Amino acid sequence: MEQLIRNTKINSNGIKLRNAIYVAATEILKKVPGRKVLVLVSTGNDTGSYQSERETLEQFVESDTIVYSLFYPPRFQGKRLSVPRNIV
Repeated sequence: MEQLIRNTKINSNGIKLRNAIYVAATEILKKVPGRKVLVLVSTGNDTGSYQSERETLEQFVESDTIVYSLFYPPRFQGKRLSVPRNIV
């Protein structure tokens, strides 16, 4: 999985976010027993997926996975954010 993340490339065909998380739900998470959590960090809206929102959400329900989505605005890319040390 780590190698897949490291080899991810950005292309000009748009952000295919729903396709990516659909594949994660159907090919990876469904095979893992029990409840799971997916933390999704993204810099933008989906602009190129062929999977619908409904199809994608149904796969997460079937795979018993909770999804937390974090939006990472492009204007913060490359800038260091300070995090208080007392956060556990």
